Amino acid sequence: MPLPLLGALLARAARVRGHLAPRAYQQTQRPAPSGGARHSLEIYLLARSVEGLTAGAHHYDPFGHTLHRLAPWTDELAAFQRRTVTGPALLDSAPPASLCLVSVAARTTWKYEGMALSLIYRDTGCLMQTLSLTAADLGLASCLTGSMEAPLTASFLHPSLCAHLSHVGNMALGLPTSPLAAPEVTPLAP
Repeated sequence: MPLPLLGALLARAARVRGHLAPRAYQQTQRPAPSGGARHSLEIYLLARSVEGLTAGAHHYDPFGHTLHRLAPWTDELAAFQRRTVTGPALLDSAPPASLCLVSVAARTTWKYEGMALSLIYRDTGCLMQTLSLTAADLGLASCLTGSMEAPLTASFLHPSLCAHLSHVGNMALGLPTSPLAAPEVTPLAP
């Protein structure tokens, strides 16, 4: 899995493109919609075999379009990937990369109280769809999984941070094992 393709995926699907007034620091414009532009979702990359990137857990910063390394690749990280991605996706082997999506619910709950959970799940669906469509457009193989841990036990996150996060989804990423055939197109009748 080449790092430039992974960078293109994250830029096209999750990068901050602008800020909204009056609370520009709290509301952002991104490719995937979010209730109230709150964007409570964070993306963590589990890079097992990404060319140009040290194996391990990384946090995606959508403001600076950068990856911050959190932890090296370990057996514990591999086990987390097996529990949340490889097993649920019924993959024969671990993908070169996977995304772990978590919600910082407080970004949404302070404004939407009683309907926050519904908005967080809708936001998750929107981001997962945007990631999937973008991956397909870039020629990447991807597979979403809804296998979530509650409570979140990700070893790459400090336990006190895990208490404020909700695990909402995952995505396996790699290159197709065989070239994708162009779909047959049936013309529309006038």
